[in-house]
Amino acid sequence: MNKGKGRATPWVPMGDSYRNHGNHGHHQNRQPQGPRDQWGVAKKMATAKAQVNDKRLEAVTNKESYLGEPPTDRELIRARYVLASSWEVYPLALEDPAILDDIRKQHRVWITRVRETQAWDIHGESASGLQEAVHAFNQTVHDLRLQKELLATVLVVQESSRVTDDARISVAPNSRPEVTTPLSGSSDIKRTAGRLLRTLRPHLLNSTECAMSVDSELRMRVSFGEVKVFVKHKGTNNVLTYDEFTEAAKSFSIRGGIGLFDRLNELELSNHVIKHLLALEGDNGLRLDHNTIRRTYALTLGLQWKEVYIEGCANGSFDTSRAKMGIACPTKWLNWVMATPDMRLDWGIRADAYDFETVPDGIAQLINELSLITAIYEESGDFLKPGQMIVGQAGPWKDKISETRLKTTFAVELLGTPYMLEISITQTWKGLKTRSQAKLAWGIQLYGKHWDSAMNQVNPHTRRKDWGEGQKNVWVGTDPDLGRRFQSFLEVVLQLQQHVEDVPPLVLEEDGDLPIVANE
Repeated sequence: MNKGKGRATPWVPMGDSYRNHGNHGHHQNRQPQGPRDQWGVAKKMATAKAQVNDKRLEAVTNKESYLGEPPTDRELIRARYVLASSWEVYPLALEDPAILDDIRKQHRVWITRVRETQAWDIHGESASGLQEAVHAFNQTVHDLRLQKELLATVLVVQESSRVTDDARISVAPNSRPEVTTPLSGSSDIKRTAGRLLRTLRPHLLNSTECAMSVDSELRMRVSFGEVKVFVKHKGTNNVLTYDEFTEAAKSFSIRGGIGLFDRLNELELSNHVIKHLLALEGDNGLRLDHNTIRRTYALTLGLQWKEVYIEGCANGSFDTSRAKMGIACPTKWLNWVMATPDMRLDWGIRADAYDFETVPDGIAQLINELSLITAIYEESGDFLKPGQMIVGQAGPWKDKISETRLKTTFAVELLGTPYMLEISITQTWKGLKTRSQAKLAWGIQLYGKHWDSAMNQVNPHTRRKDWGEGQKNVWVGTDPDLGRRFQSFLEVVLQLQQHVEDVPPLVLEEDGDLPIVANE
């Protein structure tokens, strides 16, 4: 069979999941230690007999699972897959042999690296299986090369129809870009959504296609917050026109230095916004379905570089069977931020990839020792109040918990749409010190009720995520055109953004100093 050659497209390294695990500076002075598990508990050394038996079992397992070297007692066909050796086009993620395990098992082939080259030998028992494996290998390389570009934050300037040519935007470090010149009139939502669609269309096709190659569980949400510049690039003026800010946004997308902070202060605003939105009568086509209102609770325990997350609380207790543990900073497979300097809040849409693992027994026992006393809601204007976390016998795991977070959410469906609105408050304590004063923040999120299921459907033949023809299972609607369906989604987001903009100022009866919470 002819050698398979990869195409020389630009090199793209992987995200956090595939970082180089070589020695880092802060590890170099550590003394050698015996093997330990992920929680730092020393492992017992196996006996010589056990080690020999383990090697025998490993050889048998590798042969049946197509790991390791190809067997010498079978007639196999070989193909060689060759990549360009230049670092500019070589995906470093391929240095991890396990990244090809799914191809090995699905197509029943052995894949081995040719030493000191960027080539792999693929052995199989059938020409068709070998051909399919080469195709899958090529698809994997293609996905890896795209990922750096596609995982980068895309910053878009959302220009409303009320913006004039003389509008000016202030851009300063550690602050939100805002329009400094007077604006009048209201924004044309359909026109603004159309402009956004034209800007996002290429990202929509490329980013989502690459996200469908991920084995991890995807979770997508729209968040409202404030875009802030924390690194101002050299040559960027303090005051820009919209066109200049749009050009600067391209630089921020590539070089970083800007981000969406979705943890908001002024906690009283959460109830104020809910009250305003509940009073909507369908203006601009948006209204809350009062029959779907519910309040939910979610607990998060920070644990080293991971987090344990539990959603749902019954009678003050959290169900340990629903607990999930995963990395604290998941890979963002889609991260688009819309800067709207003429409005109160900016917004973004983000899809994170989660890989969950078994929750340790000690953590499960700790969760059983935690209880929640929910707030009492007596007044008609009370929709969200902080709860009280009670810690019982924490046991030996109490010192391993770095942070405790309780999220209380007011959830309601948007009438006549497939979307859910969540307004929440989050209490954060250091460690398990829930008797101390918590840091408080609130936030607004929007998501499709169908997203969690539709985004994680897998095609049984390709083993890739399948969002339906034209991604119709995610961006729903009757129109066959993906762009028009996506624009309908954008219009819902912009309607909600406009209603939040129209919320009258909150006059506080008392001037209390609320903690300012920034994203981690």
